[in-house]
Amino acid sequence: MSVSDSHKKNLIIAYNRFSKFSEIQWNMPRYTQDAKNIALPTNNKLSMLIANAPKTLRTKLQMSKETGLRPVDLCRLKVKNIDLEHKTVNPTTAKGGNPRTIPMSANLTAKIQERILVNNLTPTTNCLEM
Repeated sequence: MSVSDSHKKNLIIAYNRFSKFSEIQWNMPRYTQDAKNIALPTNNKLSMLIANAPKTLRTKLQMSKETGLRPVDLCRLKVKNIDLEHKTVNPTTAKGGNPRTIPMSANLTAKIQERILVNNLTPTTNCLEM
């Protein structure tokens, strides 16, 4: 077939599952995928995505965009890790990274502060839950 190796690999994986189900004996060939660069979205597209997201997700996406935190780090973020007075966040990283203090915008700080007050979150509560 004149298709990419990654497409061939997907076809072979599907046929391998079919052959196991049908008890057909065959030797699965190996294909390796070509490495490709990831096309990063523009700031304009990110802003449109964030603006059209539900309120809770909007806050999570905005924080990820501004701070560069991974989704797993956002899920672990507690209220005590956020310093509203200095507009910073001190995340506990999932992969054992170095401790750091990351600045946040005034807009994001106000959204998080509103979220904490409206939901009566305690210092040990995950601040981006619900």
